[in-house]
Parts: sequence; structure tokens; C-alpha cells
Amino acid sequence: MPTQAPKPDTPSKPASASASAARSAPARPAAPVQQAERPVRTPPPLVGSAPSEAVVIAEEPSGIEKQERSGPRERAEVAFRRGMGYYQEGRVADAEAAWRDALSIDARHEPARQALLGLLLERGQRDSAEQLLREGLEANPRQPKLAMLLARLQLDRGAQEQALRTLESALPDAQWNADYLSMTAAVMARAGRNAEAAQLYDSALRMGPGNAVWHMGLGMALRAEGRRPEALAAFERARDLKALNPDLQAFVERQVRELK
Repeated sequence: MPTQAPKPDTPSKPASASASAARSAPARPAAPVQQAERPVRTPPPLVGSAPSEAVVIAEEPSGIEKQERSGPRERAEVAFRRGMGYYQEGRVADAEAAWRDALSIDARHEPARQALLGLLLERGQRDSAEQLLREGLEANPRQPKLAMLLARLQLDRGAQEQALRTLESALPDAQWNADYLSMTAAVMARAGRNAEAAQLYDSALRMGPGNAVWHMGLGMALRAEGRRPEALAAFERARDLKALNPDLQAFVERQVRELK
């Protein structure tokens, strides 16, 4: 098997957030932010290609074939595959240059962006990774996965307001992505926007009713809004699922006792 290209690894575990409950609510842990989905370790194979074909170095076409494949997408594909070949040979600098060349030809070539992003994160170049993600969203804003990755990097460096703006910018295209909705809800709750957070948690739970963390987040947002009966129901559901770690399980049980 050929050596796999790097995948963009999600950053370190989310930092704990301060409680955003109303003044009447007791101190409590912030709802954990849902981790962004981990991108694949290798750039996605070409659509319609066999897995082995995704890493073949494409040669420059000639004659009639070159005329037929002279569009930006095709030329970016050639550069991307060339970069894959370089990476397999251990020529990392040449691979990076080829992937950047692919993106300069076609800014919407996501396999090249994924490969380059993985390389940057592997090196710990988070500022460059953020810039690459921003450029991807500028080229095509309708990419919730990129928005989640960018927001995670922003949260890790404490830029909560930026992260929330990033998540809200792609929210219209993520209405059927429960992970995206729950992550946005958690960040909204941190910012004190509990009513909106509750709505997003509720939407996420319609798609994933068995997620105890989301039920807990909903209960926290509802309690902060003073909606105690609804908060109690959410905490009871989170408790009864028995899927939380011991600390969070103890927290929701305490919330149930207090709200009763």
C-alpha cells in the first residue's frame, strides 16, 4: 500500500468554558462543545475513481486530450495528484508546493485543501491552517465541515466571538447536521444566548434523541432562561440515558434534585 497523505487532525480537546446560566442558576459546568468531525487521513479519492487511482501521478496530457482537459478543475487535479506522488516519495516541500499550486488554479479543489491542511496541522502551523480554512470558506461558504474546523481552532486560542461568527455564517447550510447545531448551541450558551442555544439543541435532538450531552446542554440553557419544568425534563432524560461520564452524571442528578 502507498504511504497515506496526512489528514488534518482536529486540535486538542476543547477547553472548559465558564457557565452562562442566569443569575438564579447555581454554578455548573459548561456544556461540552461537540468535536468537529475528523477529516480523513488522506485527501478524498476522486469521484468515480478506484482507491488506487486516487494516488496515481497524472501526466500532462498532450494533443487533443490536452485541449479537452485544459479547464481549471482538470489542471488543479493534475497538480494535486503530482503532490500526492511527491508526498509518497518523501518530498514534502514539493508536495506542499504542488497542493498550493492546485488551489491557486482552482480554489474549490477540496482534496488539495484537505491534504495541505493536514500537513499544516501536523507541523503545528495553526495560524496558517486557519488562513487556509478561511480561504476555503471564502471560495465556497457552503461548507459546514470547514466552518466547524475553523471554529474549533478559534476556540482553542480563546477567540469565542470569532468562532461563533464562523459557525453562524454556515448555519443556514447545516440545518440537517446535528453535530454542527449542537456545537453552535454550546458556543451560543457560552456567550449567554441561551434561548437560541435551546432552540438549536432541540433541533439537534430531533435528529439524535439519544445524545445525553445534548440533553444536558438543553437543560442548562433552559434553566438559564428560567424555564424550570422544561429544564427538569431535559436533565431527567440526560440522567436516564446513563451515557455521561461520572462527573457529568453526578451534575445532572444534582440538577434534577434541585429543580424538583
